[in-house]
Amino acid sequence: MGFFDGGRGASELLDPSVLSVSLSEIWRSFPGHKIVEAVTKGFETVLWTLPNLDRLGFGNMALNQFDVDAIAETLPGLSSLNMWSTFITDAGVLTIAKRLRSLSSLTLSYCNVGDQGAAAVARGLTGLAALNLYGSGIGDDGAIEIARNLRGLIDLNLGNNRIGKTGVLAFEGGGLSHLNLEYNYLGTDGAVAIAKRVGSLLSVNLGHNDIGDEGAVALARHLTDLNELDLAGNDIGRQGAGSIARAFPALANLNLQDNSLGDDGATVIAERLVQLADLNLGDNHIRTDGAVAIANNLRNLTSLNLSRNPIRTQGATAIAEGLPQLMCLELGEARVHQAGAESLARKLTNLKTLGLWSNSIGNEGARAIAEGAPQITHLDLANNLIDDEGAGAIARHLVNLTVLNLSFNSIDDDGCLAITRALPNLRRLELRANRIGDGGIAVIGNLTLLNRLDLGHNRICSRGAIAIAAQLPSLIGLNLTHNSIGGEGAIAIANRCFHLTGLNLAHNNIEERGISGLLDALGEVSHGWLRTLDLSGNPGLEHLGMPELVDSVDAQAILATRSELREAQFRGGVPFGEAKLVVLGDGAVGKTSLLNALINHVACDPTESKTPGVEHRVWNPRWTIPSGPGQAEVRLNVWDFGGQVILQQTHQYFLTERCISLIVHDSRDEDDRVVRSWLNVVKARAPHSPVIVVVNKCDDGAHNIDFDRLREDFPEIDEVFAVSCKRQEDLPTGFDGPHETICAVRDQIVELLRTDSRLKSVQTPVPPSWVRVRDEIRKRAADQEVMAASEFVTICASADHPDARVDNPDSQRGLLRMLHQMGGLVAHGLTDETRSLDGLTLLDPNWLTTAIYALLADSELRERDGVFDRDIMMKVLLRRDNVDPASYGQDRIDYIIGMMQRPEFTLAFRLPGSDEPPQYLLAEALPSATPAVAKGWEKDSLRFRYRYPEYRQSLIPTFLVVAHEHFGPDPSRWRFGCTLEIIGCPILITADREAKTIDVAVAGDGHRREALAVVRSLFEAVHKRLPEADPKERVPLPDNPVSDVGYQHLLEIVNKDSPDEMIRPEGGAGKYRAGDLLYGVHKGVVSNPAGPRGQGRDISINIENRNTNTNGETPPAGDEAVRTAMLPRGVGRSWADRIGILSIAGGLLGALLGLAVLFGRDKGWPLDEVLRLVTLGALLGGAAGLLLGWIRGDH
Repeated sequence: MGFFDGGRGASELLDPSVLSVSLSEIWRSFPGHKIVEAVTKGFETVLWTLPNLDRLGFGNMALNQFDVDAIAETLPGLSSLNMWSTFITDAGVLTIAKRLRSLSSLTLSYCNVGDQGAAAVARGLTGLAALNLYGSGIGDDGAIEIARNLRGLIDLNLGNNRIGKTGVLAFEGGGLSHLNLEYNYLGTDGAVAIAKRVGSLLSVNLGHNDIGDEGAVALARHLTDLNELDLAGNDIGRQGAGSIARAFPALANLNLQDNSLGDDGATVIAERLVQLADLNLGDNHIRTDGAVAIANNLRNLTSLNLSRNPIRTQGATAIAEGLPQLMCLELGEARVHQAGAESLARKLTNLKTLGLWSNSIGNEGARAIAEGAPQITHLDLANNLIDDEGAGAIARHLVNLTVLNLSFNSIDDDGCLAITRALPNLRRLELRANRIGDGGIAVIGNLTLLNRLDLGHNRICSRGAIAIAAQLPSLIGLNLTHNSIGGEGAIAIANRCFHLTGLNLAHNNIEERGISGLLDALGEVSHGWLRTLDLSGNPGLEHLGMPELVDSVDAQAILATRSELREAQFRGGVPFGEAKLVVLGDGAVGKTSLLNALINHVACDPTESKTPGVEHRVWNPRWTIPSGPGQAEVRLNVWDFGGQVILQQTHQYFLTERCISLIVHDSRDEDDRVVRSWLNVVKARAPHSPVIVVVNKCDDGAHNIDFDRLREDFPEIDEVFAVSCKRQEDLPTGFDGPHETICAVRDQIVELLRTDSRLKSVQTPVPPSWVRVRDEIRKRAADQEVMAASEFVTICASADHPDARVDNPDSQRGLLRMLHQMGGLVAHGLTDETRSLDGLTLLDPNWLTTAIYALLADSELRERDGVFDRDIMMKVLLRRDNVDPASYGQDRIDYIIGMMQRPEFTLAFRLPGSDEPPQYLLAEALPSATPAVAKGWEKDSLRFRYRYPEYRQSLIPTFLVVAHEHFGPDPSRWRFGCTLEIIGCPILITADREAKTIDVAVAGDGHRREALAVVRSLFEAVHKRLPEADPKERVPLPDNPVSDVGYQHLLEIVNKDSPDEMIRPEGGAGKYRAGDLLYGVHKGVVSNPAGPRGQGRDISINIENRNTNTNGETPPAGDEAVRTAMLPRGVGRSWADRIGILSIAGGLLGALLGLAVLFGRDKGWPLDEVLRLVTLGALLGGAAGLLLGWIRGDH
């Protein structure tokens, strides 16, 4: 028997004869009021009733060591154990390895296993045939132990770990049949190693490992028995696709999603792999020809994914006619439109799953699907211009639906009511970003099987939230972000929905009382399997004693830490007494001198050198906040950032939400542009940070800053000061204020620490055990630069007295997050969703930034155009006077290089084709000179522009790292631009620092708009990493590219008015039709900031033309397109068209009237003079119209 998802009652589940059970199923079989009692009694009570149990499964539940001991004690003969996402510690893994020796199958995915745990499992459970350690912090060492000791493995899943080439070299021979290593760091070498050493594989998943065509070719050459292959996200092109197609004629399942196959790659796969049953080629630049090839050849397909490929209506029609046996079809964002949807619904009578998100099918398309495919059970029509009419059609006809997604449409209460009344089989319903209020969910209780509900970005208030809680207490996942449920609604959900694993209540106007009540209710043991909790954007958060706790979505860490803090408040806890001060500013503005004056009362030293990287200072620990009784001593962790432009990209990683930001400006600067730039950085990256601005070097009291205007533009500023750090005797006669102003800055910092609610955590009592851990870390920081997370866990648990330990893993994560936020350490890899400490590294920030600064500032590396490897990096470090070589061994060099490639820094990328040794490119070290290729670029290219309020030096280097997979065979890269090749289109990216713009020019034929869409998505990722950039999208004018018009402005005109609307942009030669300007850059689906799958709400604009557009490209046909004529540059041809049509009509009317006059004369009809004049005018108008029509030639 296997694992179950539900369906049996509690009495049946607890029958002693049961051989296989999922504990999640047991828990969900209990009525809500019984869950607390069941969990309180513990797992052991339940397990003793199942003496014959052979297979046991836990899912997404929090287990402690006592629970693991109970399993080992009561069920020593288990053969299969599934404990995914249970957060067991190293001790729990060791218990399993030592005491459950009969196991043949073990799943510990998303657990804190690590290399040590993997070694324990490999050495203790040598009889394992199946092992799943997905996402469990396994590196090369753990993989080597598994390969050496578990020779009987048949099925191994080590996906989403940290395994590289070294780890897989240990695998050799054996009977391994199924291997999953997706989302690791194998590269081409790792793929080649697997291909050569593990020839017995029947299925392999190496997705997202950067193996390229070379790795695909190696797999094709050696793994001849494969029937399942997953190589998604590996930069594979036609060559790799061809090798796969030739090598595996019997392949049944193939996933090459997110590669670069194009029509050629799709065609070769379709013509050779005719036995395929499941094919995923999503996001591969496949067009109509590729879709037709698939439809004509792959007659055995039952599942097909071609999402994010512009196959158009013709491609969808071909699939509908050629593949009637399909049961699952995904064509999201494929431009199939209404006619394509109608063809699919009419022909594919076996479909069970259909995904057509972002295709502009409208109500008619939705109705066609509903009426033509009543057998469908899973339907995704998000972002398709559907309103209540379309929702009603779906509700009337698709009664078998179990999963429905209609997010990002225009559905009101009536549409939601229709769905909830008519579709009782729904298990998952997504209606995000519609217009649904409390009335729409009045009868949502009809959906008795529903376990996941998404109503984010709607109009739900407290009454609606209470209705959801009362009617759907068995929900597993609930998303109500960006509504207005308030505290009453939030507490109702917590009190009724005991089975939730994920809850999103962000931006719901929940006040302090509501937040406290919610956390109190969630703190009950009945919510032990709640994994994610998002409360961001609610006003009540600022009033919590430790607001750092809810800066993450780690539910159990939030709840455990809150419990610890509340207990400390009533049992004599100790104030944490620690805060963080971040000092920002350009180079040579006197930041370090100011700190010396503030901390040590020492005047500036004119010989002091610039600060490299981050100088991690600590405020004098004897300094006490002088206010009121019971005030604790405060240690202020002061981070003095080097301000050199070349270093500013590294600073962003060290800014945290809860800190004091001290921005230092040089009084000698002519204006305040620099200080405004730093204020924007803080505003974007640490919006809750108190801000002090200090204008330094005011040696004579003078400066050029308008303090009042600065405060008006940046209300987040707490205070502005003008100071001098010089000694009094070095100042001009008559200026005697430096000492007083320095004292005023110091007093302001003290006042913020004492009274500002954003820093309330400074005086919040914490358990003494937390203070012990903090102090121990301080001691170790004096002697070591790097500390693994496992060492942090050891410090937490290593105390003689139980009260001095922090044993709970949830509390450990909460404590680590607090130390990170307050500047006591840096937890690299810590994210909002981190729920496992393994893989994190805690270190002195100077250790990392010193190494990065050494590379950035090295002149020899710049002579190499930024190309380096491990050996070169070590040589660079050894050339630095302040670097201790013992601190940077080979393994740590690899770690630093890995950090430089992470999204937090985005400084370097690995160069393709450089395997031994691997080479990397430091984008910041590229030459500044613009190459000749940029100066001779095609003038009729498709153009797009980003305009910035301030050009930031890191924009292009960041883009180079983000876009490095799209460099062509002979790319040009320089400090302010690059060339790319996407879908066969050459692309030029250039930055103009003076104009504060980045221009995109796409050349080539046929695919330019698709290529531009890829570039825009890459820039979206860049701007997400640099939120202070604040770009504006612009469309250059075709006859004057220097001038441009706002992209969003064009969208609004086309959507609100018409594509025919004429505009006269500044700098244009005349009037332009809005649709013409928009068409070249518009892909048919445009992302706005609130769309599906974390993107943005898509607005569909379809403009069809049989001629060519202003960018020289033939527009696509569309069945619902607005038929228009493209205009020559700068001429308002729309009115000329209308005049021509009217003139022709007038000419025809005049001819008819003329005939009537001639005929009436002979018959003696009475025609007065007026009629004669009108007829004459019509004849003349007709003649003019005919002449104009002949000249126009197209009407």
